[in-house]
Amino acid sequence: MSEWFREAIRPSRSLKPYRVTGAPGVEAISPEEAKKYRMPYPAGVVVSGGKLLILSGKTAGPIYHDHPHKPEQWREVPDDVKEQTAAILDQIRAILKMAGGDLNNIVMLRKYLTNMNEDFDEVFEVIEEYFKPYGEYRPASTTIEVKELVSPLVEKKLRIEM
Repeated sequence: MSEWFREAIRPSRSLKPYRVTGAPGVEAISPEEAKKYRMPYPAGVVVSGGKLLILSGKTAGPIYHDHPHKPEQWREVPDDVKEQTAAILDQIRAILKMAGGDLNNIVMLRKYLTNMNEDFDEVFEVIEEYFKPYGEYRPASTTIEVKELVSPLVEKKLRIEM
């Protein structure tokens, strides 16, 4: 796995935030690196001075990438749903940290799976591991089965929104 791809799907360092102000009290937030790519949406939106952060949906693809999608930026997406879940949660944690939060600040997770019967338990196991440091706290959660996820370039099994 290339270093660029590893960092883009599983950020290991603190990401420097790039902020764009919208209406009063509304600020889009993305990693600084995203300015190099044609991202049509931010990683998240902070509302009311940092009290509410809404994230764009995440897959195990690169946290920042070109639009339209370029195949070479998606070749290394892991096939395993556990690896995809960990990559997504690492991306979510990195974005939350840019905004001054962490996973224990999540109030709702919405998970979209392409195969509920095969993947639900494995996704749940990974989410449980990521939330263990916060004791018994877990966010509200909904899981929805869908036919497919964005980008036909790779087989993604999971998308998470919060």
